[in-house]
Amino acid sequence: CVPLVNYYRGFERLTQKVPMVQSLRHYAEETGLKISQFLPASYLFFPAKPELSEFQLLAEDHERRRQVCGERGCWILKSSNGAKGEGIVIFEDIEHVL
Repeated sequence: CVPLVNYYRGFERLTQKVPMVQSLRHYAEETGLKISQFLPASYLFFPAKPELSEFQLLAEDHERRRQVCGERGCWILKSSNGAKGEGIVIFEDIEHVL
């Protein structure tokens, strides 16, 4: 009798947020598609490695949207550690994010 396991090698590339964003960005580059056609603006943060974080890109996008749209926007922060929906925080003020 062989036990059945619900497992797919490399599954984290689709189920964990950071690897998923990285995979979709790579796919967009390889295919020449605009990533905004299938993925909302996403910025990666690495608290232990701030040099890899995309804080500056987020701040620039926020400022561009504020100037064009005249609004602050809504920012959703989601943990990438498999929190299963726990710890999601929504901010309107970018200062809370940065």
